[in-house]
Amino acid sequence: MSEVRVFRRRSDVQIKPVGRSVAAFVREQKALHVLNPTARLILEYLDEPASQEELVAMLLEATDGLEADVRADLDDALATFLENQLIERIS
Repeated sequence: MSEVRVFRRRSDVQIKPVGRSVAAFVREQKALHVLNPTARLILEYLDEPASQEELVAMLLEATDGLEADVRADLDDALATFLENQLIERIS
């Protein structure tokens, strides 16, 4: 059985409009991370804890992507979000 990975957006990360774009603002870092539409969707979904499988299901419903592509893109996004301290893994 594979490990269930659950994530949530860090409480100090705010999603804000910046001009025509949307960015994640991290107060501690005094940093803005400009988000593409899919990244925004993921971060907004992670207001509440969600498993990686729940995120895959949400993205498949919201996009017309192939499951293998969605999984690969989500893996990359989660790694980037973790690296930039936008989300935290809670299990």
